[in-house]
Amino acid sequence: MYCEKCQKKLSPGRTKGLRNSKLRFDILAAQGHKCKICKTTKNLTINHKIPVCVGGSDDISNLEVLCMNCNILEYNRIVKEALKEYFDKR
Repeated sequence: MYCEKCQKKLSPGRTKGLRNSKLRFDILAAQGHKCKICKTTKNLTINHKIPVCVGGSDDISNLEVLCMNCNILEYNRIVKEALKEYFDKR
């Protein structure tokens, strides 16, 4: 797969509904084909800032480019916060 604008080769990604889509290409191009956190250009994914499972959407304002490693770290942070919130309510 290649970005329509800059012709950079893209990784296939894993986000349902965004794989192979124009939206995915546009987000990668708009964010410079770099991970928002570590700035790498390898193993890029599209991350939902607010996960779909808790009400997030595929709206462009809820999407960001992260590499696979940073995506995992971000997921772990979200899970940790959710668990803390759950146990604080008990």
